[in-house]
Amino acid sequence: MSKINEARVLANKGQYKAVSSGGVVRIMYKGKEIASGDFDSGADGWFVMGKNDKGQKFFGDAQDMVDYFVRIRLQKMHQLTQQAQQLQEQEMIHLQSL
Repeated sequence: MSKINEARVLANKGQYKAVSSGGVVRIMYKGKEIASGDFDSGADGWFVMGKNDKGQKFFGDAQDMVDYFVRIRLQKMHQLTQQAQQLQEQEMIHLQSL
């Protein structure tokens, strides 16, 4: 049995899950860990760091953790879509100038 199957699901949204096992919380997307951290009882919340983050983020609620990573993913997808549209527009302008 895998560690994820033994873990307790704290929150989820779509294909995102916050799971806790052995004092560590992991944020999972499509079964892959994208962030991890631990619960600080003094602060009554989780300190979590994503794979590409420069520092930890604090979350007082498990659902807030999941929502944050969903929002970050959507922002990245939107940014990539805008970049693709800009490249397509530049290519059209270039082709029209030929």
